[in-house]
Amino acid sequence: MVFKIFLAIAVLGVALFFLHYYFEKKETGRWRIPRQSLFALSLFCTCVLYLPWVIYSWDPGTGSLGKFLLSIPYMFVRLMQTVSLDADYETAIEIVTLAEKTGASLLFLQIYSGILFWVSALVPAFGIWTVMGLFRNKIGYWYESSRYSFKKTFYIFNGAGKKNVDLAESIWESLEEKERRSSSFLFCNVEEELAEEELETILGIKGLYTQDSPASLMKIIKYYSVSYLRWLYKFFGPKNIRYFLLEDEDRNFDDAIGILKAAEKADRERAERVKIDILLHDNELDNILDAQEKYGIFVRILDAERLYAQELYARWPLFSGLGDGDKEIDLVILGKGSVAEELLLNAVWMGTIGSAGLKITYIGQDAAWLERKLKMSCPGLFDQSLAGGEDLKPAFVNIGNSDNPQFNTMEITKANYVIIAGENDETNIRLAMWYKTWVARRMPVRKRSPFMAVLVKDAEKAEQARRLKVQESQEPYDFHIFGTDKEIFSARNLLHSKLLESLYRVQLSYNCNDMGRKPTAEEEANTWNQLNESVYNFRSSEASALYIVNRLYDSGALEEQLKKELRSGKSDPQEISGSDLAEYWYKALYSNEVGSGSGKLNELIEAYNRLLRDTKMLEKLAQTEHHRWNAYMVSNGWITMSDAETREWMEMRGSKEHKDYLRLRHACIVTWEELNTVSETKGRDPEYFKNADRTIVAGVTDFIVRDK
Repeated sequence: MVFKIFLAIAVLGVALFFLHYYFEKKETGRWRIPRQSLFALSLFCTCVLYLPWVIYSWDPGTGSLGKFLLSIPYMFVRLMQTVSLDADYETAIEIVTLAEKTGASLLFLQIYSGILFWVSALVPAFGIWTVMGLFRNKIGYWYESSRYSFKKTFYIFNGAGKKNVDLAESIWESLEEKERRSSSFLFCNVEEELAEEELETILGIKGLYTQDSPASLMKIIKYYSVSYLRWLYKFFGPKNIRYFLLEDEDRNFDDAIGILKAAEKADRERAERVKIDILLHDNELDNILDAQEKYGIFVRILDAERLYAQELYARWPLFSGLGDGDKEIDLVILGKGSVAEELLLNAVWMGTIGSAGLKITYIGQDAAWLERKLKMSCPGLFDQSLAGGEDLKPAFVNIGNSDNPQFNTMEITKANYVIIAGENDETNIRLAMWYKTWVARRMPVRKRSPFMAVLVKDAEKAEQARRLKVQESQEPYDFHIFGTDKEIFSARNLLHSKLLESLYRVQLSYNCNDMGRKPTAEEEANTWNQLNESVYNFRSSEASALYIVNRLYDSGALEEQLKKELRSGKSDPQEISGSDLAEYWYKALYSNEVGSGSGKLNELIEAYNRLLRDTKMLEKLAQTEHHRWNAYMVSNGWITMSDAETREWMEMRGSKEHKDYLRLRHACIVTWEELNTVSETKGRDPEYFKNADRTIVAGVTDFIVRDK
């Protein structure tokens, strides 16, 4: 009877174990049983099942309990012989004696001993499994990070925070099965215990983690310099490293410097197989990192706030707010902090288009502080004489500490593009709902609602905000959500970026007079070096690439092609809005997603080239490009350099240099007409700088990246 009771206890334990994880599966939607739990279950069953066997087999009169416990391994061997039906006479007698002593049948004892044997046999198996689970990461990391790994591509992340882990998962999902097998995902600087969600994701993508610094992994591309061991390089194959330093800004900077120092010992050919994407916001850190020797490593400096602004204005350019009859982009930014500041500065040049004016109003608790700051850092925003004649002048309205500021005394009901970018997601969503209602109550029913963009960084909250509807009527709030970290820090944006290739082509145009021909290897190398050696070059070309969609809009090519598409019966061409134009072409211009419409993109390019045959159109777009460039420079702190100052600077430098990087002065920040004077001061053809703007406008279709 005792055997049956303990057997029932073991069965009950197993049943409760699986019931626990079954109900957990109903809540989470998936099975997840840790190795340690299975090991603990096997130990529990072994102890419970062995206990009656020990009780009945031990004869207190023949020895002590200690001696009996020492004989358990011998009993286990006997048990194995019994189950295998290879028992000798003595063993058979022992089983019969135990049956007589307990009253259990021989058949039951044989079944019971069989169960006991298999459970016991599984204990060491589960033990090995658990040990491998505990040390798999260390063993795997040692192999993956060695010179002898057969992996070809290494994605290395500085920390295992949410940005890095989500990006790693995004890259994993973007790879083909063959690419996954040849790729390794390594997480460095992991000093604390990983959160369960991050750990599960890392294990799911077969990633490995360590406390080592990213710089220590430069050894992956190195091989022995001894001549008779160089064949190892060919045998294991060349390796590529892609660093992503996204979590802690100070640590990112220190580790980037460490990687570059480690690269001193690697030859340039191998260093060129390394790329670094580093998240920095501090301009001083940008400048220090920019001054470092790169040794062939390509370093891409990212700025989270700039990325948020780029995503918004790339997906929904400021002309998205224009409706029928609108002559001006009336932009209102309700915000606070560095993101709102970056949105304002990017709007200054992204909203400079030829077919509409621009008015910017910044409303926030820090408006007065931000105005004072920008008057010091970007004086050209407030002084036309410093901005080459550009009348930019954003307005600043300071409000109290409230989620629902009072706008009754403000003239902002005419706004056609509204951005909500406060301190956190919850505040932004609440304020957006409140503002939508506030505006709706003050405008005619038939009037088009302003375009509304809301900053929401968390993916789940972003999805909820997109589905928000007015109570009872179920009318959608129609919010355009941007800035979701999971989308911004994704493989599409950081690994397969059309924008990166597009800005490269813009920079290449300065080195290659004829974009119609294949550039030489030297021209291509010089272009990457120019982008890598100067944040100024990189961001300037990036801005030009981002502005492509505005040039297409100004030319009329966007509207022409969209109307052509809509006439096929999908919609009424008269109901086309700016947001329709932007949404329609976003995937084709910036996304690598399947089905982005390369055929439609080709039609758009043909339409733009046809419209550009009109010299008046070319001249109009070239002038707009110069206004855009002026506004871009001013929003980055640059001011004009007068003709007298330019001559003095050139004389002091002993060259025809016309820009002062230290004092942020540039001779070309002047009106369109005054560009001739700048060209003559430098001893060039009077139309030299104007022709540069015309070349950029004419080269738009060369800068667009088409699907392969």
